Parts: sequence; C-alpha cells; structure tokens
Amino acid sequence: MADIAVKTLKEYLNAHGANLTLSNANFGESTEKAVKAFQKKYGLIQDGVVDQLTWDTLQGYTILPSKTVEQKKFLDWVAEILLSQVGIKEQTGKNDGVQVEYYLKRVGLGKGYAWCQAFMYYGFEYAAEILKVKNPMPKTAGVLDCWNKSKAFQVKKGASPQAGDVFTMDFGKGQGHCGFVLKVEGDYIYTVEGNTSADPSLPSEDREGQGVFKRRRKISSINNGFIRYTIS
Repeated sequence: MADIAVKTLKEYLNAHGANLTLSNANFGESTEKAVKAFQKKYGLIQDGVVDQLTWDTLQGYTILPSKTVEQKKFLDWVAEILLSQVGIKEQTGKNDGVQVEYYLKRVGLGKGYAWCQAFMYYGFEYAAEILKVKNPMPKTAGVLDCWNKSKAFQVKKGASPQAGDVFTMDFGKGQGHCGFVLKVEGDYIYTVEGNTSADPSLPSEDREGQGVFKRRRKISSINNGFIRYTIS
C-alpha cells in the first residue's frame, strides 16, 4: 500500500481501538495484527489482508471526526456520517451487501428490504451515539411510518426547506423515499440518499436504486414534506 493509504488505514484501525504509530508508514506486524482483529470483530476472513471487502467495511463502520465533539452540532455529525457512505453499493442489486445489511440491522431487519429510511436512521443513530444524546428519529424502516411518527418535527406545508432537513416522498400504496438535505440553492435541494441511483434520468431507480449517492432534486418534486429534527 502507498504511504498515505497505510496512514489512513492506521487511522481507521486506531478508531477501533488499535494503537498504531501514524508517523510510521510501514505495514508491519502490528498493523497486520490490528487488521486481523478488525476482521474478526466484523465476521470477515482473518488473513490480515486489506482486500476490498475489509476496506469497505472499515470505511462503513468508522467515522473519523474532522472536529471535536464539542465543536460540531448534531446535524453536522449526521451529514458527515451519511456523506462518508457515498459510493456504498448493494452486492447483487437485491438490497444486500455488508454495509446495506448493517443499515437494515439498525432497524431490526435483514437483507432484502428497501433501505433508504434505514440509511437515514443509521446516520441519526450514529450521531446520537457519538454525542450521547437521544436520537429524535423513530426507529423504523418505513418512510411514511417515520413521517407519521415525527409530527412534532414536520415542517409546515409551504415553508422553505433548509440544510439538515429530511425530505419524504410518497409514491402511493405505502411506498416512499427519503433523504438528507445538504444545502438549498434556488429551486433545488442537494441531498445524500440511500437506495437510490446517481442517474436522475432513471425514474425506476429513484427510490429502488442500488447505492448511496448525492443527488439534486427540485423542491417541487418533494410531494410529501420535510422533517426538521432537533435534540433537547
């Protein structure tokens, strides 16, 4: 591995309890031992080799804080956590894969279920754990169920969305889609979403895509509403 990659690897491993020296960019015995410990923790083959699955799992289960906890607000943490997942994709296109199944596990489900809401819950729950506060988002895999259980945080119809909001869309028959608003610019919101596609020209992929992507959407396309969570 290149020096910069080894240093990044060590930072991730240290976030999981290793005590590796960052000034030493060598992949030595201590680094290999730390990799094996991580692989054992997450049910991977314990060979000490940083293959793609090990690397993806390291990135998915670890957040490297860019600021101290005291300097960052709850929704800043949510945004950083969700953005760290951009590029994660399903393994076979059937709502599966190591990280996708981890999102679903957070809401008590196994692989095979639509996971956009589970992805949102993962981000909010992880941020709440970091800050040691109560997660304001209800534990559910259902977009519309989450909407109905979040009445206290719903933005009034006609009000302008803002960064940190969760948008919700209703496709009928109990089907929905959601995502996290990163910024608002004119008539558009810029978002990070799970179970979607990077290509907005594919309507069938809009809510049943195969990965985590950043998107741009017209505000007028959000036909259900926005949720603005706060913590007490």
